[in-house]
Amino acid sequence: MESIPTDLGQRHGTPWTDHHIFFYFWRLFDTHPECKDAFLVFRDIDDLETLRNSRELRAHSLSIMSFIEKTVARIDQDELLFELILDLGKKHYQYNVLPKYYQASLAEFIQAVQPVLKEHWSSDLEEAWKVNRFAQ
Repeated sequence: MESIPTDLGQRHGTPWTDHHIFFYFWRLFDTHPECKDAFLVFRDIDDLETLRNSRELRAHSLSIMSFIEKTVARIDQDELLFELILDLGKKHYQYNVLPKYYQASLAEFIQAVQPVLKEHWSSDLEEAWKVNRFAQ
């Protein structure tokens, strides 16, 4: 399997930014409105235009982008990467994010990241994401 590029923030004219994450959530909530239930601040918002203008959604998108950048930066540092991912899991557990949301979230995340990775995307990489244990 090819290695994942570590310069996701500057990919050949297609920067991987919080903008991608924002639209990932926007699409997720459009295609799977039940996923909004995992977010206290979004669960009662039915209008996608309101979500589009949400400061909370923008802030969460920035937080996700930060997590992705930290993950990529630690990709060869197993202990630090493990601690980072464990901390994220603990936060999601505390927020009572149910496993049923992960499959829908994963499908939308793949749709968001695939165009950014362009030639680095492969069927092996897609399969690795699809067998993610959290999504089953």
